[in-house]
Amino acid sequence: MSQKHYKHLTYDNRLTIHSLLNENKSFREIGRIISKSASTISREIKNNRYTKKQYYSSDYKCKHYLNCVNRFNKCYDTCSLYELETCSRLIKAPWVCIGCTKYNICKKSKVIYDPKKAQLKYEKTLSSSRIGPHCSKEALNYLDEILSKYLKERKQPLSHIVAHTDIGVGTSTVYRYIDNGYLPNVKNIDLPRKVRYKKRHKQNNDNNGKTKKNNHQKIRFNRTYLDFLTFIKSHPKASIVEMDTVEGTRGGSCLLVILFRKSNFMIAFKRNLNDVHSVIDCFDFIKSKLKLTEFLNLFRVILTDRGFEFSKPDLIESIPGHRLRVNLFYCDPRQAQQKPKVEKNNDYIRYFIPKGTSMDNLSQKDVVNMMCNINSVKRPSLGNKSPFECLTNYQKRVLKKLGYNEVSPDKVILSSSVFNK
Repeated sequence: MSQKHYKHLTYDNRLTIHSLLNENKSFREIGRIISKSASTISREIKNNRYTKKQYYSSDYKCKHYLNCVNRFNKCYDTCSLYELETCSRLIKAPWVCIGCTKYNICKKSKVIYDPKKAQLKYEKTLSSSRIGPHCSKEALNYLDEILSKYLKERKQPLSHIVAHTDIGVGTSTVYRYIDNGYLPNVKNIDLPRKVRYKKRHKQNNDNNGKTKKNNHQKIRFNRTYLDFLTFIKSHPKASIVEMDTVEGTRGGSCLLVILFRKSNFMIAFKRNLNDVHSVIDCFDFIKSKLKLTEFLNLFRVILTDRGFEFSKPDLIESIPGHRLRVNLFYCDPRQAQQKPKVEKNNDYIRYFIPKGTSMDNLSQKDVVNMMCNINSVKRPSLGNKSPFECLTNYQKRVLKKLGYNEVSPDKVILSSSVFNK
C-alpha cells in the first residue's frame, strides 16, 4: 500500500486494531480502515504481543494426546514421540489469541496484544533512540583529540576550528556535546566566551515543530473546566471524582489521591515517581480489580489539575476492547478551588505524613490502612457521618475489592502510628 507520508501508529490506531482483532478482521481489512498496510499491522502485532501465563495451563500438551496410550506425568521430558501442540492462530496471522472463539475455554497461556502496553513501549523506544550523540565512539574520540589540540593548547576559537578542520559536525553540535559531557577532555571552562554569558532559554518543540504550549492546548482540547461544567449539566447523575498528587520529598515517592465528591470518600495509591506512567499503572490496577460496569459507575467523570503526571488523558480514559470511555477534565491554571474537596481533604493525609516527609518506606498496604482510618472519621460537613457511611451498599462492595474496610469509631487513628500496625 503506497503512501506519500509515513506516520507512526497512534494510540487511537492501536485501540482500533485491538477492537477489530476482537471482530476477527483480517490485517488487510484493518489496514484499510486505519490507512496502513497489512504488513504494518502484522509487524505491530508481532512486535508487541506477549504471553499471559495461566495458573493452571496446558502449555506442554502433546499433539498426540488424544490417541496416546503412554500417558504419564511429565512425559514431555522423556517420551521420544512427544511433539508440542501449537495453536494455528499463533504460527500465522493474527498471531494472538484475541478474537478466538475458544478464548474462554482454552487452558493454554494466552498470547495478548494490549494497545496501552504497546503505546508505552513505543514511547519508551522513541525516547531512548534519541539519547546520546549521533556518531560513533571513534568519531567522538577523534573530535575530543582535535578540540583538545586546538582549543586548549592553541586557544583557537571554536568557530575557527570548525572552519579549518574536518571534524564532521557544526559549532552548535560541539557546544551540545560539551554540555552533555560526551567529550571528556574538553569542558565549558575551556570556552572563554561561553562562561561569560547566561544560558539562553528556548521553547521546547515537539516532533511537528509546534511549541510545548500548543501541545498542551491540544491535550486539553474539549477537556477544560468549562467543558466539565457543560458535561455534568447534561449528565447530572454521573459520578464525579477529583484527582490530585500528594508529594513527600522532592523526587521521591508520592501518592495519587482520588476523592468521590458525593461522599468525600478518598482512595490513594503509592507511586515511586511522580510521572505519567505511574498514574496509568494505578488506573490499570483499578481496572484489573473491578468489572467494567463497576469501574464506570465509580469513575465516570474525573477532574484534576494540569500537572505533568496527568498529561496522557487518552491512556487514563480508554478501556481496551470497549468503546465506553471515562471522561477526564482539567481545572483552569492556578484555580485549586475548582476541585475544592480533594484539596481540603488532603489535609487529613498530613496528619500521617507531614510535608517534606519521605514516603519511600510506605507500602500500598500502609496507604490503604491510612485511608481507611481517614474515611472512618465522622464530619460535621457530612451530617456527623463518615465518608464510609455516605457510600451506598453497592459502592461499599466495589471498594472492598480494592481493600477498603470501615474502622469502628473508637479505633480510628489519625497519626503515623497506624503504619506500625
